[in-house]
Amino acid sequence: MSGAVEIAPADTSGEVAAPGEPRKRSLKEMLLHGSSWTLVEYGGSQVLRFGSSIILAHLLKDPAIFGVNLIVSVFMQGISMFSDLGIGQSVIQSKRGADSRFLNTAWTMQILRGVFFTIAAFILAWPVSRIYGNEAVLYALPFAGLAGIIEGFNSTKLFLLNRDVRLARLAAINIGTQVIAIIGTVTFAYFSHTVYALIGGALLSALVKMIASHLFCPGPANRLAWHTSSTKELFHFGKWIFFSTLFGFLASRGDQLLMGWYMPIALFGTFGWAVFLKEGVVQGMHQISQRVLFPLYARIAQESPDRLREQTFRVRAVLILLSVPPVCVLVVWGKEIITLLFPEKFHEAGWMLQVLSAGAIVSVIGSTVGPVLLAVGDSYRFMVIQATRAVILCVTMFLGGFIGSVVADTVVMPSIMYPVYFDALGHSAWSQGRIIGVIVGATLPELLLYPVLIWAVRRYGVWLPKLDVAGFVFALVLIAIGFML
Repeated sequence: MSGAVEIAPADTSGEVAAPGEPRKRSLKEMLLHGSSWTLVEYGGSQVLRFGSSIILAHLLKDPAIFGVNLIVSVFMQGISMFSDLGIGQSVIQSKRGADSRFLNTAWTMQILRGVFFTIAAFILAWPVSRIYGNEAVLYALPFAGLAGIIEGFNSTKLFLLNRDVRLARLAAINIGTQVIAIIGTVTFAYFSHTVYALIGGALLSALVKMIASHLFCPGPANRLAWHTSSTKELFHFGKWIFFSTLFGFLASRGDQLLMGWYMPIALFGTFGWAVFLKEGVVQGMHQISQRVLFPLYARIAQESPDRLREQTFRVRAVLILLSVPPVCVLVVWGKEIITLLFPEKFHEAGWMLQVLSAGAIVSVIGSTVGPVLLAVGDSYRFMVIQATRAVILCVTMFLGGFIGSVVADTVVMPSIMYPVYFDALGHSAWSQGRIIGVIVGATLPELLLYPVLIWAVRRYGVWLPKLDVAGFVFALVLIAIGFML
């Protein structure tokens, strides 16, 4: 990997680190260190998640349990994103990110946000349970919401590790936390075949990580503070992040919000496994974008803005080469993977996984350029991209559902994939054709969003059309070869 990426370091001649201070690393060192540890952490994390998920699927057996957990997870993420003020991004992007007053103000704001998170989970529990016609959500959502208070006390030392792209310790904390959480979740599931086993494991994970962030991360200890200028800077940067994450939630989870409403809970739980496996591959690229590319681009933009395009090309070319093939594997062999690993009740996830993964190819390629906007402080255009993605998602899903139902009613009358389901309200679930159409519609937004992405990044000189086309052609060739095999 070191031979494939050649990023010239910024000129550091004459720079001598003060005694006791870490040496300032070149951009190449930051990229290689950050990407390597992110891949190690993410790869290890996915192996653990994948293995534990198979165990839990065979242990709990009922797709409805996973359906309830998915509804809770969607709304937990929604509350998190709706209350996001970009605190972590502000620490990474700001020139004052290492100042103790700035960090303590950020920590205080984070605690207040965590309290709001938990209160919101309690308030939303009743209406969400009524909307989805599921009584279990009424009690599961407030229980899961306790994670807000726990995570609010996470140390800002985690942000500092990310800011300096020193991710080895961060990877160790995350992997260690996950191992403990998996052991706890499997133990809970052995004794309690309910959704509370899954939620209890998530709360255990949040608690262990919070404790580890204070005990095992280098940096200044946090204490409550409210510094006026720091608050203004955090809110100024975070105002557009708030809207970005709000629309980002609708764009990333809008399909699951709609599917959970129209699908019976058992089929929705099956759909969740397709989403889980697809995101297991795709989120690796997003992790690198957030934890490596964002701080890397931020440093380039501050120190060598005239070289931003050149460096972006080198970084993106390597990452596209590494990230596209795994997604293509899911497109070709998704059904076989599900059939091989999961109980029969979950096999409908196979074709869903193939369709969702096909749409994820565009997302993987685009995610390598998006961090440029936040790196240069343009959170407004980042927000516009997220808002446009959310609107396109709603339109394509509804159109896909309409077209799919028309085709099913006129051409494919018999059910060929699964029997007729009924939801908790006693109404017939969507027809097979409509469900297929909606899932296909959920894969289209990233492709239709591409012109907006061009508009957003062109002013910074980092739109690389030849590289993007090469990435798409690369994916099509791999998929074609896979199907021929």
